[in-house]
Amino acid sequence: MTDLINFSPVIKTDVEALEDLVLDNDLDRLEGFTSGFNIFESIGAVRREIRHSDFLSFLLNPKESHGLHDVFIKSILFDVVKRNRSAVGISPIDIDLLDLSNIEVRREWENIDILLLSDVGNFVCAIENKIDTTEHSNQLSRYESQVNASFENYNTLFIYLTLDGSPPENNENWLSYSYQDIYEVLISILKESEGNIGQDIYVLLKHYVEMINRHFMSDNEIAALSKKIYLRHKQALDIIFEHKPDVLTETNTFIIDYLEKKSNVDVVVDYCGKCNIRFSLKRWDQVDGQLTGDGQWTKSNRVLLFEVVNNLNEITLKLLIGPGLKEFREGLFKSVSSEAKIFKGKSKSLYGKWTQIYKRKIVTKEQMDLNLESIKDLITQELNNFFYYGEFEKLHTFFDEKFGLDVTKK
Repeated sequence: MTDLINFSPVIKTDVEALEDLVLDNDLDRLEGFTSGFNIFESIGAVRREIRHSDFLSFLLNPKESHGLHDVFIKSILFDVVKRNRSAVGISPIDIDLLDLSNIEVRREWENIDILLLSDVGNFVCAIENKIDTTEHSNQLSRYESQVNASFENYNTLFIYLTLDGSPPENNENWLSYSYQDIYEVLISILKESEGNIGQDIYVLLKHYVEMINRHFMSDNEIAALSKKIYLRHKQALDIIFEHKPDVLTETNTFIIDYLEKKSNVDVVVDYCGKCNIRFSLKRWDQVDGQLTGDGQWTKSNRVLLFEVVNNLNEITLKLLIGPGLKEFREGLFKSVSSEAKIFKGKSKSLYGKWTQIYKRKIVTKEQMDLNLESIKDLITQELNNFFYYGEFEKLHTFFDEKFGLDVTKK
């Protein structure tokens, strides 16, 4: 019995768990691995798909100033084909003979992250880049159809780039490729090109492969040490993760606080999730049909709601017709169909559950790379523009009149 007591787990308080974590020497070792300056870490590019796509597009373009010419693009295409030889109609020899000197590199063509186009070589390659997201809305099939329709009789290659090389769920025509694969290609290029390219480009590539190694590869020493520390201090680290601030939480709280101060314009905050903040006008609640929702979209059962969609890619403001009484929803959609100047971004059809009838950008993809305070400033500026410079007034006045509300009593 004594032996069992000696080997029973020690129950620690949260404070004791955090103190043990601070005193662990392995943390100093981990910091030694990760404390060196890295330009990609310093500008917050590690988890930003758009920044990786920008940098990879730069490297893939033989005409850019990196001095690699077509070495990187040919190495990547050759490696993709070699790894997927049984699943692609292009051979490594075809890639080796391909003239890539005048290839065109396009960003966000038809929403495709990177498009490589060679009219001379009769070749087109689409690259869909995923860091912390996955495919959605049948997007790979849509992109493939668009490429095939726009470039008939071209040799095509479709690459699905992810952190770990996971294959797409619903489209086997897209070849899986990983950031570890890119790491290995760049390591090879660095070994062969040292002294043949500019020192600044050499250092930049070193920083990029270092960043991939630190953050995206699961079999390195940093990953092994991190797992060891986590297993030893799970309680403390779970507490830290639970209270860790992030951009979504900060902007979410900021937007809710802004809206809650809008009582002078009858705004009432409705459902709030991490990525969705809904609000409406209190006076619309007296309208027949407004409170006929199914309770799943929002517990208030409101049908007509504004929604701020808050995610890491962008922040948008929408006006939506949600689930509710069929006649009420159809009446709302019909009434806005002839008012294109007011209802910008309106969907063409009334859908079964949610239909967008207005959309406004608050923070763009590019602006989401700014620091948090700058993002907050942009949110304030754009919401002020919305509420005080015409658009909000046009929208609520339209529905006030449709609903027969006496706006003088708002």
